[in-house]
Amino acid sequence: AVVRIGHSAAAVPELVGRPGAAQALDREHRVERLGPAKLQEATFARILRGRLALERGNAKEALALLGPAIEQWPTNAGARVLAARAAYELGDETRAFSELREATRAEPDATDAALLLARFYYARGNYDQAIEFALRHTQKRGTGLPAAHQIGIWSHTAKGSYENAHRFLDDLRAKEKAGAFAGVA
Repeated sequence: AVVRIGHSAAAVPELVGRPGAAQALDREHRVERLGPAKLQEATFARILRGRLALERGNAKEALALLGPAIEQWPTNAGARVLAARAAYELGDETRAFSELREATRAEPDATDAALLLARFYYARGNYDQAIEFALRHTQKRGTGLPAAHQIGIWSHTAKGSYENAHRFLDDLRAKEKAGAFAGVA
């Protein structure tokens, strides 16, 4: 048996932003057998319930929901980032790092997993890894924030690799000139 939320997958996103959405989803869940066509909908619902549990501060419940969902949909980078956050909140840094790494492999441009890894590695003084993931983020995701560039610059500077720090800075300037960071003051 697979758990399915009482709402269709199309209706669930509308509930997520509403007050009391978690209670509505929890209240209306039911167990039933699903065919292959409904399996992805059930997995999506499980991911949403995991996210809601995490937002309510229940990382253990979130991880319990997200684990089976990831087994059924291992390439869902968003679910892996949520699982990483839950694992980190539970003190399981090894799993958090593993989930973030898998998220960068599965869908490198879908989440900020590479940026999160860059931040973690920089904070721990592992500048080579921080640079690797900052570079991945700038190349694959390239969101409208310069955070990955900053981590790359700081990491190269900490290593005394000023020429490479300038490369990150030059890339940042080029993107800024092209309007990539228009929302950044």
